[in-house]
Amino acid sequence: MKKIMLAVTTLALCSASFAGTPEASKVASQPEAAAAASQTSAAQAASPSPFATSNCTYTFSSGTNNTSLQFCVTVNGNIAQLATPLAREHIAVGTIGEGYAICDVNAGVGYNDYADFGDSGNWGPPTLVNQTATVVKIARSTSDGVWTLTQTITQVAATQSVKVVMALKNNTAIARPVFLVRYADWM
Repeated sequence: MKKIMLAVTTLALCSASFAGTPEASKVASQPEAAAAASQTSAAQAASPSPFATSNCTYTFSSGTNNTSLQFCVTVNGNIAQLATPLAREHIAVGTIGEGYAICDVNAGVGYNDYADFGDSGNWGPPTLVNQTATVVKIARSTSDGVWTLTQTITQVAATQSVKVVMALKNNTAIARPVFLVRYADWM
């Protein structure tokens, strides 16, 4: 049975996504250390695939001065730049690390894309589902065809914020426990 999981904000850490890092066993047994370890682990993620990028493809902006919001999204659904009032940049400072990860618990397979922090190399190319002046919707399947992640990233001008909705679809007939992660190296 195919299942869809929705996540607006999900904070979880999958040690399988970061297999081979010394911190992996500690993180799995100490959830409170997950946030601190995720930044280090994300930076050490597998080498990027040809699809990994931090180049802006979709740009959004609203407001001026104290009500301004500007951000951009890569073709893969990473938020590569985010500036709030008076052009205060939060993500595009140094190496850009923002993105998502899936951990298929039973299979022990991790899939991630953290822009310049690297990706797992097991994602297929992204597909643009829809784009308007305030929304971009991007679907991306894993290269093994097991998962499809659909991200809807919306500019919410009234609140000078960005809303990210992630829908994860299991493309198999097998029930699969999974962790879904959204990560940002925030300044």
